[in-house]
Amino acid sequence: MTEIFLVRHGRTADNTARRFQGHTDTELDDVGRGQAEILAGRLMTFDIDALYSSDLARARQTAEPIGRGLGLETVARRDLREIDVGSAAGLTKEELNQRHPAIFGDGWPGVAFPGGESYEQMSARVTAAVRTVAAAHPGQRVAIVSHGGAIRGAIAGLVAIPIRSLAGLVVVNTSITRILIDPSGAARLHSINDSAHLEEWAEEFATRALSEAVG
Repeated sequence: MTEIFLVRHGRTADNTARRFQGHTDTELDDVGRGQAEILAGRLMTFDIDALYSSDLARARQTAEPIGRGLGLETVARRDLREIDVGSAAGLTKEELNQRHPAIFGDGWPGVAFPGGESYEQMSARVTAAVRTVAAAHPGQRVAIVSHGGAIRGAIAGLVAIPIRSLAGLVVVNTSITRILIDPSGAARLHSINDSAHLEEWAEEFATRALSEAVG
């Protein structure tokens, strides 16, 4: 049985602005870097055997402190990227709906972004990538740093849940979703969107920010 830890990258400026990033190579902001460090501390409590990430900067930057803490090299894979939103990169959902209303219309999740992928295509891509990684690490624990949409797509594909049913699932930055995959390829969802490690950090961060503002 292989246990996969699907981890969303830390926060970026586009996350805060609620803009589609897709394959745009955005980097973590200050909060995102702090989230990545505390995430690394959390993952050190598990016996992680291998570390993978999307090849986009925000995922690789999140994986860096994890690799340092665990003494693992990060294997970057293009097929673990977020959905390709094509020319919609940088738009808010409101702007997207005005320009391309069909994407989230009746045909969703089968309608592709202009110049990009559909959610169904992304789900198939990421699911295949996770299965490939799992097959390379039988009986081990593997951390994969990816993206919110990609993690929803992987859950849908691996556990056979319609991706439409996961449309309302918010995958929190640096949250952990654990999936067990047996040698036959059957998968079970162990836990989803675990962000308990952020609670103490968020309070500490807010206290520090207030102190710096007063000082």
